[in-house]
Amino acid sequence: MRIIQSLLVLAAVLVAMGAAAQDLEIRFHWSECPPLGEYGLIMGPAVQYSVFVSRNGGQEELAGVTADTSFTLAVGRGEDVRVRVQGIDAQGVASLKSEWSEPLYFENSDLPLPRAAYLKPNYPNPFNPETTLRYLVPEDLPQGAPVALEVYNVKGQRVRALPIQADPGMHEVRWDGRDAQGNPAASGIYIARLMMGAMIETQKMTLTK
Repeated sequence: MRIIQSLLVLAAVLVAMGAAAQDLEIRFHWSECPPLGEYGLIMGPAVQYSVFVSRNGGQEELAGVTADTSFTLAVGRGEDVRVRVQGIDAQGVASLKSEWSEPLYFENSDLPLPRAAYLKPNYPNPFNPETTLRYLVPEDLPQGAPVALEVYNVKGQRVRALPIQADPGMHEVRWDGRDAQGNPAASGIYIARLMMGAMIETQKMTLTK
C-alpha cells in the first residue's frame, strides 16, 4: 500500500495495436481519482483527466485531456516515454498528479512492426452474468512466447485467468462473471488483459447486477 494515497495510481501501462510504421500506440489505465485534491482540498468525482508526458527525460508536456480513465499515446521508435495524470472535478478542483509511469521504450529499427495481438470489445457489454471475448493471435508470434488472457479489477488486482488458445487466428472465450475461486464477481468495471509475447491489449468491461 502506498503511504501517499492521495496520488492517482497508474494501474497498468499497456501496449495496444501498432499504428503507423514508425510508431506504437500505448494505452494507459489508471484508478479513479481519490477525494483529496491539491492543497488539501476535498474534491468530487473527477469529470476529466489531464495526461502529461515526458519524452527522453525532457520537460513535462500536456499530451491531452480525457473523460475516461484511459488514454492512448503514440510512442516513436527509440523514445523513452513516461506518463502521469491529474484529475479535475466539476468545480474545477484538481487532484495531486500521479507518480510517473514506468518508462516505455522499444528499439529503433528499420524492420516493420509485427502484426499486433488484438482483443475485440466484449459482448454483451454491460453484461450479467456472462460475456464473450474475441482475440486475435498473430501469425508471427514467436514459439514459446508467453500468452495469457486475464481479468483485472480497477485496482489492478487479478480476478480470473481465462483459458486461451495460442494457435494463429481469431478465437473467443466466455467469462462467466466469477473469480478464480468460483465466487460471483461484484458489480463494477473490469479490464480484460490479453498478453501475446511483448504485446498487450486491453478492453474495459462492465458487470451489472
